[in-house]
Amino acid sequence: MPVLTLISPQLQDFLDAWITHWQNRPHDGLRHPVLPKTALTPNQMWAALLTLSGYVPLPLTGADYLELLPVRWQPITDRGIRLSCRTYNHDILDPHRGQRSPVTARDGKWEIHHNPHDALQIFIRLTHGRLHEIPWIHRDHVHQPFNDALWHHIQTEVEQRGDRDQHEADLADALDQLLRHIRGPVGTEHHTRRHKTPRAGSTAA
Repeated sequence: MPVLTLISPQLQDFLDAWITHWQNRPHDGLRHPVLPKTALTPNQMWAALLTLSGYVPLPLTGADYLELLPVRWQPITDRGIRLSCRTYNHDILDPHRGQRSPVTARDGKWEIHHNPHDALQIFIRLTHGRLHEIPWIHRDHVHQPFNDALWHHIQTEVEQRGDRDQHEADLADALDQLLRHIRGPVGTEHHTRRHKTPRAGSTAA
């Protein structure tokens, strides 16, 4: 519930606790024909009806997937959003730069969803409640997705030889070179295996 998340994380926790209690408390209006004198909980009634009508599982949507990503809370600065020494920026952030979010419980920081296995972009929840994609400023240089572990490895290998912006550019360049080295041209490994020199006593296909 994005609106509740924007108002207060504590309020969301109270709502979750209340729903859990309500779902497991008997209600006089919930009666099964086989047990007309027994008040059922919503969960019990749902289980009873499920055996009669069944259910249709629905796949998660793209929006559902984004909502399930890990969450961080970060400020929006004049340069954008900093996450693990990476800068994410987009024009959509302009009205919110230097502004505090409505989430007072998070010290005015903004809700950021990020994929640990693809750090080329993050997703921020702005005041209207939806998540917006914000690209890494070096995304067009690196091209290929990378995970947090690979990024941390690059950070240990590249020494800082300039200001923050220069260091981030150096990290991006080193990351791109490493990804190209690791993955190489598509099909290279397969091509090499198929054209190895046959061992003595074997017959080439």
